[in-house]
Amino acid sequence: MVELSHRAGFQVYIGSWGVGGIFGGEAFSRFVMKNSSSCQVKLDHEVAPAACMNNPAFRDFMRTWIDAAASLGGDYLFWDEPHFYFPEEVLAEVVDERQQLDKQKLLSFIAAGKVPWTCHCDVCRKLYQGKLGREMPEVMDESVIAFREETILSFLTEMLAYSRDKRQKNTVCLLPTENPLIAGVAEWEKVAGLPGLDMIATDPYWFVWGEKVEEFVPRFTRKVLSLGEKFHLETQVWVQAFSVPHGKEEEVGRSVEFIAGLGCENIASWSYRAASAMSGIKSANPKLVWKILGEAYRKL
Repeated sequence: MVELSHRAGFQVYIGSWGVGGIFGGEAFSRFVMKNSSSCQVKLDHEVAPAACMNNPAFRDFMRTWIDAAASLGGDYLFWDEPHFYFPEEVLAEVVDERQQLDKQKLLSFIAAGKVPWTCHCDVCRKLYQGKLGREMPEVMDESVIAFREETILSFLTEMLAYSRDKRQKNTVCLLPTENPLIAGVAEWEKVAGLPGLDMIATDPYWFVWGEKVEEFVPRFTRKVLSLGEKFHLETQVWVQAFSVPHGKEEEVGRSVEFIAGLGCENIASWSYRAASAMSGIKSANPKLVWKILGEAYRKL
């Protein structure tokens, strides 16, 4: 596939979609199923279906993943929305059948402290105690928020360095939110400044976040472009082509126009054929979404 893509003149991104359950995507993680002792742990001591970024076994595994990805001869390694596990029981309450977020309900859950957080595994608790000299609390305070942020930054720093040693270019795509409980790293400058990073990206999927396309997409496009200029990075913005509701298909084309109009030249989209093959996130009219997306690209 990589060879054929290069023959056709395409750049190739080898994506971490779904790997370890910590990167964006619905994909099954074999590592999680086979290595529960390396997974994140909830406050009630239940194992979460996501690997712990502080666990040495998972970091070792990710280096083997980089080895395999680098061997394929692609152009970039794509680090897709690195994040902590977000509880499924909360998602069930705040996301509807069209995979759209009830933002107000989510914010009320967070404000009320009703969102169980991770990671409370032995590795994380020991690291926390070693850094702060006290046991990790069960309430998410500023120290826990900072610890979670440091965990993601430390993980990315190690992965980017190893990838660069393999002569790979790196792209990190960040979730379009500054909420630390969801994003993990609220201050995007900390990611943009990491050694070994070549491109900064985001995916402002306005339907998912229950936002208006004309406000949400330009806002985060500007954010990425600003970081690209400041840190001398390439930039990329993703267009939502999944879970597009009936009658809203034209917004996909408008999204492309907004991104291009602000000066971003690398405009990606998820997913192939408007997710027609994935029932959980399939657009209401995949053929129309795909047609509109293609027409928008051809205008550029």
